[in-house]
Amino acid sequence: MGLICQPGKKSIQIACFDNAFHAHHSPLFTEYALPEKIRDKGIRRCGFHGLSYEWIVHSLRLEEPKLAEGRIIAAHLGNGASLCAMKNGISIDTTMGMTALDSHVVALLIRDRSFT
Repeated sequence: MGLICQPGKKSIQIACFDNAFHAHHSPLFTEYALPEKIRDKGIRRCGFHGLSYEWIVHSLRLEEPKLAEGRIIAAHLGNGASLCAMKNGISIDTTMGMTALDSHVVALLIRDRSFT
């Protein structure tokens, strides 16, 4: 980034936030499995692999429009894994834990983090 942002350099910069696909989740899903002391600080689960899920929705709308309008559970499997529940192409919930390192919510994973 330092090289790109040098004075006099003219370049187009584009940022793609992987968690934006899940940004509109309700508190039920963004606060699930988080200790109260960090929820009170405004910290929330945000989900990852959103670009992957967004591409799945895009592809389904082109290839299988009726399927894209329904309820879907999709899996992102690779160097990290998650599941995403979608309805009408919109993320309803994701299995991501507190961070991208946590993946599926498991009691021990949340307790292993130090939030002090």
